[in-house]
Amino acid sequence: MSCELNLKISGLKCNSCVNKLKSAVQPIDGIDNISVDLTTGNTRIAFNSRVIDENRILDVVNNDSQLKITCEVLGTTVRTSSKNCRRNQMNNKNDSMNDRKAKRALLLSHEPHDGPVKCYLRIRGMTCASCVAGIEKHLMSGKFPGIKSALVALMAQKGEFEYNPKLITPAKIADIVSDMGYDVTVLETQTAQSLHDIKLHILGVDSATDMTLIEKEIQRQIGVREVETTFDTQRVKVIYDPQVVGPRDIIKCIEALQRGFTAYPVSESAGSSADDAMLEEIRKWRNSFLFSLLFGVPTMFVMLFFMYAMPAIQGSHEYMCCLISGLSLENLILFVLSTPVQFIGGRHFYVQAYKALSHKTANMDVLIMLATTIAYFYSLGILLYYMIRGFNASPLTFFDTPPMLLVFISLGRWLECKAK
Repeated sequence: MSCELNLKISGLKCNSCVNKLKSAVQPIDGIDNISVDLTTGNTRIAFNSRVIDENRILDVVNNDSQLKITCEVLGTTVRTSSKNCRRNQMNNKNDSMNDRKAKRALLLSHEPHDGPVKCYLRIRGMTCASCVAGIEKHLMSGKFPGIKSALVALMAQKGEFEYNPKLITPAKIADIVSDMGYDVTVLETQTAQSLHDIKLHILGVDSATDMTLIEKEIQRQIGVREVETTFDTQRVKVIYDPQVVGPRDIIKCIEALQRGFTAYPVSESAGSSADDAMLEEIRKWRNSFLFSLLFGVPTMFVMLFFMYAMPAIQGSHEYMCCLISGLSLENLILFVLSTPVQFIGGRHFYVQAYKALSHKTANMDVLIMLATTIAYFYSLGILLYYMIRGFNASPLTFFDTPPMLLVFISLGRWLECKAK
């Protein structure tokens, strides 16, 4: 007897889980077919009840698949058509099936597209591959239903996300990424079957004939729907199907003409806001670097003076101690210089580190603030201990560490933003 078991399976996170489940169930004797919906977890298993029963199927799903999943039995459907009846009615069924297929195709042609949707986000604040992996892993963790894929580009500071519009919105995705400590802006939203357009600026064009040659070459590419060229501005607008051809393919076909043409994309939509955001990022790290440098350079000179020049002048460190019990002039000056750098110059690192830790992840900002904070508070604690105990000596401290680290790291972030 042919039956169909309907299950609701929770815990399937990706297509790999679905394939593993199918590979465990399909080879079992008596199993005719298995279909799994990753988004909803609804699973249909067609089986022969004379060969295998429901308990055996559930045992395979729960144990043999080696997946951490939970199953809920929705019901079992029994199909009781005899072989003779099926054989006698085969022709009629084929005819009616063809009619139904034709009607369904006609209906689908008039229905709006309800497939997956892609959105593109501008993500500022990523510094390394760990940031990219953290965003992609967090979004694909299964905590946010509706997100089907996440692809983040470090150098472009952009992310491409495919999602189900019935379950989640681009604004919600942007909020999720923003909560991780990044500055996020929604750039555009595209359906999976919609056409994209790209604007290219062409260098090396000397005449209208060159633009005509470029236009014809682009139109030869499969997937290109429309090409508009403007000789005065040396720009080309291309409308294309992203499922067939991409911007890199279009640029390559232009440069493959070997006429000295160089093409690069120009974004007019959201271009000014993106440029403003990048300039703001550059200003932020430039100001952080200059502020840290203002205190970092004196810190370096103080450290060198008390380490080399002062002993040579007075002959012993004993003459350098103490202004009060346990507090030397060197430690006092280093404390005054390092405190503003730690809490003002390094405030951007603190914010990013806090947001990363709030999502139970660690990035480079966490490492930086862990090192500087430990050095600063250890030095402050040991200095207070010496002062309270009234020792006639001042301890070895590391107040010089935070200014020096934050100066060089802020400089690196500033140069990185300028390079982008």
